[in-house]
Amino acid sequence: GVPSPPMAPDTADAPPADTGAALDRPPVPRSRSTTAFLVVVTLVPFAIAAIAAFGRAWVPSSDEAIFLSGAIDGVDRLPTVGVYSRYGWNHPGPLLTYWFLGPMVLTNGLPVVALLTALALKAGSAVAVVVFARRTAGVAAGVLAVAMVMLLVWAHPGTAYAIWNPTIVLLPFMAFLVAAWAATAGDDWALLVVGLTGSVAVQAHLGYAPVVGVVGALAVGAVARRWWIERA
Repeated sequence: GVPSPPMAPDTADAPPADTGAALDRPPVPRSRSTTAFLVVVTLVPFAIAAIAAFGRAWVPSSDEAIFLSGAIDGVDRLPTVGVYSRYGWNHPGPLLTYWFLGPMVLTNGLPVVALLTALALKAGSAVAVVVFARRTAGVAAGVLAVAMVMLLVWAHPGTAYAIWNPTIVLLPFMAFLVAAWAATAGDDWALLVVGLTGSVAVQAHLGYAPVVGVVGALAVGAVARRWWIERA
């Protein structure tokens, strides 16, 4: 009789071919890659400002000079209160001074280092704004957060470099508001950022205290209620 054609090998149970170590790694989740992209875009104006800082002929004066002098002197006499107010009293706490203390002491008060230290605080706060907006309400909220940061920086160029205590904490205060929103929406880790950024804002300038107090209490209450329900 006519011989039957050879059967094709059964590959259903065969092990997959080795296509290289690169394919063995799990792909990066799209949500993470989107967040990373938004963060990079957010940091662009701060990176530009950091490079431009080296060409600025800036010397601190008035309130900024008083504040930076206090940061340099802090190595000998650690401050326990905040920035001195022109009205004859100090703002609540020294966290902002502590942020500047190390860089200013190590560089003997180099002006460009003061600008870069301020930029680092604002850039970190801007990243927190974008990340928590993205985590809480999706890509559209993340894009809106990037736009808000860009608008603040570009519309008010001094915001990037300002060391004056009422304005240097504008972005930390924004991060506080967004993190509080995230905490009330179910992100328990956001409460840590609420505490840190809220403390920085209030200790730098007492004027932030009313909003930080009310919004912070709402965020803490929402998280505490959620924990209580989960353990009931």
